[in-house]
Amino acid sequence: MSDGSIRELARRIGVSDVAINKARANGRIPASLFSVRPSGRPYVIDLDAAEQVVRSVLSPAASPGKPRADKVRERQAAAPAPAVADEPLPATRAAPPPPPADDPVPMQAGGYQKARAMREAYAAKLAQLDYQQKVGQVVSKDEMKAALFSAGRQLRDTLTQLPTRLAPQLASEQDQHVISMMLAQEINDALKELAHAFQRATGDH
Repeated sequence: MSDGSIRELARRIGVSDVAINKARANGRIPASLFSVRPSGRPYVIDLDAAEQVVRSVLSPAASPGKPRADKVRERQAAAPAPAVADEPLPATRAAPPPPPADDPVPMQAGGYQKARAMREAYAAKLAQLDYQQKVGQVVSKDEMKAALFSAGRQLRDTLTQLPTRLAPQLASEQDQHVISMMLAQEINDALKELAHAFQRATGDH
C-alpha cells in the first residue's frame, strides 16, 4: 500500500485532479480514500485501492456519452412491438388484512415497562432523599437559607459591637502586642459563635 497525491491518482486514471476533487465534494467518491497531511494538503491513502474505486466512477469507459435524441427515437421506432399475450394476466392477489388486535397490551408493553421503570427509579430516589433528611445527611434549601441568614446577622451584630466593647480597654493599653492579642481573641470568639450558630440551625449538635 502506497499513498500519493490526488494529481498522481488523476494521472493514473486519465482524468484531471479537478474532476476528482469535484467528485469528492459531490460524494461520488468515498471520503475514506483520502486524508490530510500535517501541512494541510489532502492526499490519497492507498493509490492502488483508490484507483479501482475512482476509475469505476470517473473513467471515460465507465460513463459513455449519451446518444443524441434523434438516434434514440430511431432505435425506439425500429424496435419491434412487444407481443401481447393471449392469455389474461393473473389477477393481482390482494394483501391479507392485518390480524385483529385482540390484546393491545403487548403493542404497548415497551412503553409501559419504560414508564414503570422510571416511576420506580423516581420513587427510590425520593425514598433515599427522605432517609438522608431524617438522618441529617441532607438539609433542605429553606433550612439552609434560614441558617445562613441567622448566622450572618449574628456575626454582623458581634462585629458592630466590638468597637464599643473594646474601646475602653484599648484606650488604656500601650502595648501593641497586647492590643493585637485582644483583637485576635475577639475575632476568634466571633467565629466560634458563628460555627455554633450553623450547628444549631442545621441540627448538627
